[in-house]
Amino acid sequence: MLPGPVHSFKRSPEVLVPSDHFTDIGVIVNYKEPGIVDSIEFGTPSSPVFRGVALFNQTVDQARLFLQSQDPTLEVDSDGFTSHVLGVAVYALMPDPEAGEPGEVVSVGAFERGYYDTGRLEPA
Repeated sequence: MLPGPVHSFKRSPEVLVPSDHFTDIGVIVNYKEPGIVDSIEFGTPSSPVFRGVALFNQTVDQARLFLQSQDPTLEVDSDGFTSHVLGVAVYALMPDPEAGEPGEVVSVGAFERGYYDTGRLEPA
């Protein structure tokens, strides 16, 4: 249903249903058996918007603060942040103030409830 060419691939040999990468729009759709969508990843040139906020237009700190305002239990680690409540994960190059690097939101994932409980790869 998405435009442009699609490249199907397996994230790992254990994955039973290949993912679809819509290369022109920067979207990867991941599936569980028997071919049901369980997560969608957005990278450039897509422009994911969550509750009116264009996440790629935010700094890493702005995106984190916005998602924390929506979910105080937001999990933050060295690869980004995840809200199990909202079903949103952000993969980011985290800021390094000592090196003068502001960080960058690299991708945004939307996932179904229980996605991380299944032992799947994390969206990124």
